[in-house]
Amino acid sequence: FAGTSRVHGELDLSDAIDLEDAVRRGAEQLAVLGNEESLDVRRSLAVGMLARGQQAIEFEAGVVSAGSTSQLSGSTTRRAGSTSPKVR
Repeated sequence: FAGTSRVHGELDLSDAIDLEDAVRRGAEQLAVLGNEESLDVRRSLAVGMLARGQQAIEFEAGVVSAGSTSQLSGSTTRRAGSTSPKVR
């Protein structure tokens, strides 16, 4: 694959579960925002977002809808022991 790289690692079980949850949520959020790429592509995009420090997309009520990515704030809110994004 030109322009891609394989990544492999061994994680503590709880960290692996948290990583999987974060990647799954990111892929789901991209789909909600209208990204029509395959699940694998959306998951890879979500990993890239995590690598750049963006844990999840924060939706602004009434601003972001499926198919629109023009008003993303890019910020996240994290509760102690949780990686769930804050949705307003």
